[in-house]
Amino acid sequence: MAFGLATSYPSIVLLGALAAVTFAIAHFPFIDRLVPAVVPYARAAGTACLIASAATMFAFGYRVADGRDQIEQLKSDLARAEYFEDVSRKTAEEADKLKQEADKRASDAEGKLSDYESKFGKNPADPPAGVLEWMRSLQQHPQRRADASANPQQRGVVARLRALGAKRQ
Repeated sequence: MAFGLATSYPSIVLLGALAAVTFAIAHFPFIDRLVPAVVPYARAAGTACLIASAATMFAFGYRVADGRDQIEQLKSDLARAEYFEDVSRKTAEEADKLKQEADKRASDAEGKLSDYESKFGKNPADPPAGVLEWMRSLQQHPQRRADASANPQQRGVVARLRALGAKRQ
């Protein structure tokens, strides 16, 4: 924070102005005649001029180098953003291509379905007799299947309730 403030443009301008004023006091003799109060400081002004000039050059050089570093960082960020944009664009193109292929397959399937419906009709084929009962028996528990196969004449809820009542007695 403090180094950023020291290398800011207003600070560099102030250091430059200080270097110019101290240079004028140290090297121009007519300043002594215009402002006699600065005569005792003429020798110190030469040293202050060197220090202020060195500080100005250092701050300006650091600012330029920092600007170059920021430019390199921005270039890197821009290259990364362009890379991700390119990847996103390619992904979108691939997704569009896959969607078109899926739409084509769906339209082919719809065409085959309409051909089938025109050839065989829209009504599904009815299952053969006994298939539904056989499917339901497969879904029952193994114990119930064993009971059903032992007593084929007892089916339904009423028959099961009678069988449970007979077992309890």
